[in-house]
Amino acid sequence: MSKLTTAIATLGVVAGLGVAALPLSSYAEGSAETTQKLKATIDESISIEATGSDAEGNPSTDNVVDLGLVTLGGNPVTGAGTLKVMTNNPSGYTVSVKVEGADTNMNNVTTGGSGTIANGTPTKGTSAWGLKGGTGREYQAPFKGAYGAVTNADQAYYKTTAGSAADGDVIDTNYGVSASADQEAGVYEVELTFTAAVNNSVNPTPNA
Repeated sequence: MSKLTTAIATLGVVAGLGVAALPLSSYAEGSAETTQKLKATIDESISIEATGSDAEGNPSTDNVVDLGLVTLGGNPVTGAGTLKVMTNNPSGYTVSVKVEGADTNMNNVTTGGSGTIANGTPTKGTSAWGLKGGTGREYQAPFKGAYGAVTNADQAYYKTTAGSAADGDVIDTNYGVSASADQEAGVYEVELTFTAAVNNSVNPTPNA
């Protein structure tokens, strides 16, 4: 074999050994990843409760607002109750009000009584009863800061744009009653229904 041939053969062997002997760590290392989602369902809730007051204006143990004695032909007698709403709905809620049944009058419930007091604006010398809200922006017309006519269909009374405080939102309900000079004697009553409903239900469906 000539010197040139030998040299070429030697180089070929060395080159082959060099490639085969490269350590594994010199190759690019791979990687992989995945994700895992944590999921839990918090149920949507809303509640409402009412508190009344006695004829002296003290909170009562029931939901009756007792205005006491109304003077014939005199100034309106007023009293107040409260509502308490709790909800975890982030879009807030609306409280609506209506009179139960078709008759929106206060009716004389005394045995043998037949007198009525119309729903409207209590005014000296006339027979009328009314509901008035506060002046805050959540109170809705026609009850915001004024006596509004309560019908037998749901009317917005109070509306928020966020969930309630942790211990609930307290909402004022103010009432007034006046009587004409010839109003029939007796005990008069009317029952109102307040309903609290979320503005936009987000009640989740588990595993959805």
